[in-house]
Amino acid sequence: MVSDTTISVTLTADLAERLAALARDDGRSVESCLQEAVSDYVTSREDFAEAVAALDEPQPERPFLRVVGE
Repeated sequence: MVSDTTISVTLTADLAERLAALARDDGRSVESCLQEAVSDYVTSREDFAEAVAALDEPQPERPFLRVVGE
């Protein structure tokens, strides 16, 4: 069973106010907005790391097309 973990984050007053306003406009809690933002960030970074790792993998030979006589 996976349990939740609490993490404390310090935001500037301006950013906290902007986040609260957006959450309120969306009818959501600040917590749910932060969970979504962190989830999106983690997924994006994992996808990026996977793409970078794929660049190091050997690629199959690909034929080159050469246009002659133009």
